[in-house]
Amino acid sequence: MRLAFFDLHLNSTDGDTVFGLDLTGPRLVRLSPNWAAPIPLPGEAAFLTFTENHYVPIPGSKKTANCSYMERWDEKLDKIRYAREKSAAVCYGASMYQPGLTPATITIRKGADQEVP
Repeated sequence: MRLAFFDLHLNSTDGDTVFGLDLTGPRLVRLSPNWAAPIPLPGEAAFLTFTENHYVPIPGSKKTANCSYMERWDEKLDKIRYAREKSAAVCYGASMYQPGLTPATITIRKGADQEVP
């Protein structure tokens, strides 16, 4: 898996978006309508993203919310989203056990400053 990640500032309302450039394709994939932090999975041809979407409609309401969730991307840049589509999900972090891999555990936390360590 050979990827380069870069972000682009959209505007003051939408913030930033993040792209992955597949160097073997070549092709450009937008990882999120808004911010996404790519997290490599050592020893795998895959990565996680800690993803944020702005102004997601709240079902049964005229209100919107910013939501965050995790996604896993494979070598074909297919993704698995760990949240329901069109839901105002909020993810504050995750921990993933990888038996036989290094590191054995990957922990991701979202703090008040919006950083993913």
